[in-house]
Amino acid sequence: MTRWRAIILGSLLGVAVTAGAALGTGCAAPSLPIPPPTALASSPDETGHVTVTGHADPTAFVFVLNEMTQVGVIVHADPDGTFTARISATVGDDLTVWQMIGNEASQQNMITVHAP
Repeated sequence: MTRWRAIILGSLLGVAVTAGAALGTGCAAPSLPIPPPTALASSPDETGHVTVTGHADPTAFVFVLNEMTQVGVIVHADPDGTFTARISATVGDDLTVWQMIGNEASQQNMITVHAP
């Protein structure tokens, strides 16, 4: 192999390795986790429902899951970030609340339904 062919081949291999590394790694900076929405639950009303209110990201869907019954509701936060969800629950039930912004889920917030 001539000297020029070796230089060109070495240069091409270097470019290929550099391009492959640039395409394969992307940005390795970690993203911060999405915080859970704030949430408070009312006491059960005469129909056996509680009202969960709180604040979330204005673009988020808010999920409320009754851990005891395994039934949940999904609402969208208002433009000011507030939300209201009604769910069937009794005193002592644990409700898990979280928000989804795009395809990313927040951390979860657990609240317990209390008597009046």
